[in-house]
Amino acid sequence: MSVGAPLPSVSARRLPDLESGRGFRIAFVGLLAALLALAWHNHFIQDDAFIAFRYADHLAHGQGLVFNLGERVEGYTCFLYVLLLAGAMKFIPPVAASFAIGMASCALSLAMTCRLATALSGRRGIGLLAMLLLGTNYSFSAYATGGLETQLETGLVVSFLAIGAEVLLGRPCGGMRLTALSTLAALGVMTRPDAILLVSPLGIALLIQVARSSQPGRALRLAALLAPFLVLIGGWSAWKLLYYGNLLPNTFYAKVGVGGALVLGAYFIEQFLTWYWLGPLIVLALWRPRELAEPAAVGIALLATVAIWVAYVIAVGGDFMEFRVMVPVMPVVAWFLARTAVILEGRARLGAAVVAIALIGSLHHAIGYNRISHPNVIDSVWGLGNSLVAEESDWINVGEVLGRELEHDPQVTIATTCAGAIPFYSRLGCVDMLGLNDAWIARHGDTYGSRPGHRKHPTLDYLIERRVNLLIGHPKLVWRQTPATFDVAELSMPRWIAGAGSTQPFPAGLRALEIPVSREYRLIAIYLTPSARVDAAIKRYGWRVRPVVARP
Repeated sequence: MSVGAPLPSVSARRLPDLESGRGFRIAFVGLLAALLALAWHNHFIQDDAFIAFRYADHLAHGQGLVFNLGERVEGYTCFLYVLLLAGAMKFIPPVAASFAIGMASCALSLAMTCRLATALSGRRGIGLLAMLLLGTNYSFSAYATGGLETQLETGLVVSFLAIGAEVLLGRPCGGMRLTALSTLAALGVMTRPDAILLVSPLGIALLIQVARSSQPGRALRLAALLAPFLVLIGGWSAWKLLYYGNLLPNTFYAKVGVGGALVLGAYFIEQFLTWYWLGPLIVLALWRPRELAEPAAVGIALLATVAIWVAYVIAVGGDFMEFRVMVPVMPVVAWFLARTAVILEGRARLGAAVVAIALIGSLHHAIGYNRISHPNVIDSVWGLGNSLVAEESDWINVGEVLGRELEHDPQVTIATTCAGAIPFYSRLGCVDMLGLNDAWIARHGDTYGSRPGHRKHPTLDYLIERRVNLLIGHPKLVWRQTPATFDVAELSMPRWIAGAGSTQPFPAGLRALEIPVSREYRLIAIYLTPSARVDAAIKRYGWRVRPVVARP
């Protein structure tokens, strides 16, 4: 059985008119609208999004693609997304801009998944089934928002896969289609560099097919397939070398090469499979594997796409965000699930069971995952969004208060592990204590902890050398009844400076500032390096000053 041939039907009786043009269009529009409504119901925003917002805001105001003014560090991995944000933020607020891009990208991902599955199966109803399985996956749905580039990468990648699969299946292909494929692959990589792993298997299959073609104009078709990608990626790489002095983003040095990644990555994949009940479905999918991998050019490429991506996720240690990194490969997984359901329905009347397990597994995850704690490993979507608005954290308000009372002075420097909303709204200088936006910490910082992307930390000497004024660490908001003195250990500072086991002493005479951020809560910050602007704020706003003691 070939991938392009009609599959065993779930039954024509159950899908009466989905194959007709009018019936399909009605079903497609209705399903797309329902899945987008579900995605919007799950909408949220998270702190890391404000890192991209800060770069985009500086670019939109002519200050360069930088995190701190005058400091060229590539602390993002979403170049194209930041450019789109910068353009949109000229007209609408950053969160709204990110939601608009994310929801539009989600619609593209769903539509192109339907197109991919339809091309591979020869059945429009199977395309709709794959679209349903993808759109009801909680992680896919939630990350239609969140403020990151996840859905943009997914939409571009699945567009490449859908059009590329049509070419491999024999659809007439001229130079324009090949140019479009090459451009889509390049834009996906420029959105997030790891997209190269997702487009490479099918891209290699396309190159082989075009190279072996006996049709006239083979050299021109090869050029159309290669040239746009090479020009776009080559030009972008040359710009990065000139602007940042490095091909790899700073985040690479902050995240990669830290011990224990394989264990964390394997745990991440295990949790993903367990919470979504995908283990049994994989076993079913592997039944009659030849039927899932024919013809070889398409089937092997798509199987390789999933396998390579899973190996990559394990190698980098997974992620601390709830299964976000699995979203870009979920369209292919949705296709395999839909195909498995149809094959098993035709062979053993088990198709409905496959669909039910996938849908109920997603509901199980959506309801259950937010109800339990996942300390220091994988944050739930609820936890990611709640940090910005919960009264006991309220990082957006912290940034707004600091910015207002320190007059958005970029010469005042804070140091924090939460390098998103606080620096974005304050517009102050910022040392990202996890090193994503700091070249020295990413390369030379001490390593501590098991949380992916949160294992590099600065030394105290470095913070003093950078003339950090307010050392915030992981923001600590306290009730208005506060002690007469603060203990450094109670403020969790040793954990964020040279690791939990640091014996590096704090300077004598340190003071802590109580900065009111609401009627009930105050932010505690260590006043590390004197600043006239901070001194003025202490007097003007009555910030309390408390001695800081450090245990020997």
